[in-house]
Amino acid sequence: MNKEEITIYDSEYLMTEIMNPDTHHNTTKFREMIFKAEDTGFSLENSKKFSSWLLNFAIQQRDSTDSKDKMVVWSAIRTGASMLTPNKVYKLKKLIETGYPIETSLVTINSFKDSVNNSLFI
Repeated sequence: MNKEEITIYDSEYLMTEIMNPDTHHNTTKFREMIFKAEDTGFSLENSKKFSSWLLNFAIQQRDSTDSKDKMVVWSAIRTGASMLTPNKVYKLKKLIETGYPIETSLVTINSFKDSVNNSLFI
């Protein structure tokens, strides 16, 4: 799948495909979809579901030693954190922990800071 094809996805389809374990075997397509999600708007209802999935994905993948996974994990954190409501900020706590092959604490703190600066928590 090329980038032109991936841009035709609507947000619900993109979210469904990313969350579908059957798409994970094609790592190139899967990574492209995670990156695309960062530039896609999601409904409040879908954001609630998808943010948890993205942040859990980042927690699971931060143990990866594949250099291509670092940017995908960071993208998932930025996207997931931007969708959180104030009462769900605690979901970022595990991503602030250090000592993993993919460092997630700095991108997590910056994502939280960006959300505050964009008045999502006010």
